[in-house]
Amino acid sequence: MTANRLKIKFEFLSYILLGIFTTYFIGTRAESIGSDTATYNQFFDYVKFDTDLDANFSRIEIGFYWLTKLISYFTDSKELYLSIIFLIQFIGITSLLKKKSNIFKPYLFLALIWFSYPFFYSITLNVLRQGLAFVFVIYAIDARLQNKRIFPYILLLAGALFHYATLLYVIGFIVVDINIKTRQIFFIWLVTILISFLGLMDKFILLVLKNLVGLDPYFSTYLNSSIDDNYITGFRFDFLVFSAIPVFYYHAIKKFNGGSEDIYLIFKLYLSMNIIYWCFTGFPFNDRFAIASWLLMPLLIDFALLKKVKLLIFFKIAVIISSACMFYYYLFK
Repeated sequence: MTANRLKIKFEFLSYILLGIFTTYFIGTRAESIGSDTATYNQFFDYVKFDTDLDANFSRIEIGFYWLTKLISYFTDSKELYLSIIFLIQFIGITSLLKKKSNIFKPYLFLALIWFSYPFFYSITLNVLRQGLAFVFVIYAIDARLQNKRIFPYILLLAGALFHYATLLYVIGFIVVDINIKTRQIFFIWLVTILISFLGLMDKFILLVLKNLVGLDPYFSTYLNSSIDDNYITGFRFDFLVFSAIPVFYYHAIKKFNGGSEDIYLIFKLYLSMNIIYWCFTGFPFNDRFAIASWLLMPLLIDFALLKKVKLLIFFKIAVIISSACMFYYYLFK
């Protein structure tokens, strides 16, 4: 057996063990871990045993409802329910299953990068529906990187069956498909941030969208900021700093002649999605829009460039340590 085949087998076995280990601990987590764990457990009981349901959890997308219904046919264990949901997220987001794009090929290391990234825990411990929907976004990105033009939108529509906000990615994909230059998107990004800072964006969005969703009571209260009066809204400098990291990174890899066409395309998608966030800073739960863009950050890492500048080994060590620390922090702190 050649060294390369041994490496492939070791990588696959390590990935399987990582999946088993993390699925067990995330699936059997206490209800106190994750802001929505207790609510999702209550929803499972509602579907399985027809118990009462929290009024705040009454709007459930049909895809998530029927996934829960399907799982409930086979088990009454909430731990197994959460384990299956995470396993779907883990395989869909991190694996190479049915993916052909180069950015997904180092799947074991990419999985560790996800585990070192705080927002991965947001979608696997808290907003589970958004996490399931993000699986479809990942496959839509893979399809688009293979120059498929229609199939990505079909996948995004399927993702909306688990979380309606997935439809926002349709806007990002359209921006990518009409081939707007990166500099032009960057300029729009800057202007949007400025308008948000001046507090003008909220009034504009209300003017455009209020009548469009006025027939839907849920979205009507959302736009009128009446869902959660205590939610932090408005321009946030810390969000700007974090959102700007990929911008500085993009210019850095350009300077070192790094980056592939795939990475540049994902960067355009990132900017497009981040622009959407700056349009909704005045509304409750605006961080969900920010996370939609921030979740794309791990896909921007240029392994070839890191190897070229002789930083890959140090980066790998940092990721391994960080993933272990993050997992312990979110599951066992």
